[in-house]
Amino acid sequence: MLVVDTFPSIACIDNQTRLTNAGLNSYDVSDTEFDPSFIYNGVYNPSIINDYNNKCNPCKYYFSLGVTTVVWTLRDSFSDYTMATCLMDITIVGNEQITITCVDNQTRSTDPDVFNYMVQSTEFDPTTYAGNISAGSIINNYNHSATLANAVFPIGATTVVWTVRDSISNDTATCSFDVNVFDDENPIWNTAVNSLDRTVYCGQFTLMDSAQALVPIAKDNCTSSITITKTHGTFVANGTNGDGSYTNTFTATDAAGNVSVIFQQVITALSLSIDASASSNPVSYGSSATLTATVSPAVENIQVNLNLIMEMEVLSITM
Repeated sequence: MLVVDTFPSIACIDNQTRLTNAGLNSYDVSDTEFDPSFIYNGVYNPSIINDYNNKCNPCKYYFSLGVTTVVWTLRDSFSDYTMATCLMDITIVGNEQITITCVDNQTRSTDPDVFNYMVQSTEFDPTTYAGNISAGSIINNYNHSATLANAVFPIGATTVVWTVRDSISNDTATCSFDVNVFDDENPIWNTAVNSLDRTVYCGQFTLMDSAQALVPIAKDNCTSSITITKTHGTFVANGTNGDGSYTNTFTATDAAGNVSVIFQQVITALSLSIDASASSNPVSYGSSATLTATVSPAVENIQVNLNLIMEMEVLSITM
């Protein structure tokens, strides 16, 4: 609108609010809908410009989501003298409903040698979201960030809630899913294979008891509560000279019920040759004799029991 012979002035229209165009996060200006009105006295040669696109009007231009303040300026085209200004706010609101979609419930086993699971990349992040989403508008309640990449989840079930917020309307949408982490790692043996095997000789009772009392040591990724179960082996003869062995087996079970591989202990028992003699043979009644036993091979900690059999002749019996 142009009015002459009055003091130059410019008047902006009221603040405006528009919805984004379909499928876009912006609004395209239609014709001169945001142009101001101005008056001048006919002496000046007016020009009008705005600070948004530096044109006389924002026609065929667009505004992004949010609030934009546009300053209109009325100038004298010869002297570039500013005669009047006005300003207006243009608010662009999203025309799209805000939504968010979580991944399905997830199940993972613990990482090797630890009792938790580290998230790989963005595998637990929302699969889709829509709306006027800006930086910082997506957050979860577990690590309070916009991604769960490298987050560490403990054993058990954890519910994660994702929230997305519309940066214009401040509306929110949420979704949730469960992360179930379980321990499926078996205990392993710290004791080296064959390190508990022993060889003892017949008669080395103390050494045999010590060998039978040996127990391997196990470790687990999640807990120090490990149950070790021993199955005692029976003596298996090797030939007819008394040689043989005992094979004991052990298993380790952790709190989650995971069972280790079998640990095996072999105790080999070897026979001895014993030569026993007396200093006098036979030994007369009322006399003494020295009993001697020679063991072959010569080993220590041998317990030998010698039994003396005495034969007595009965000469007479008086009743």
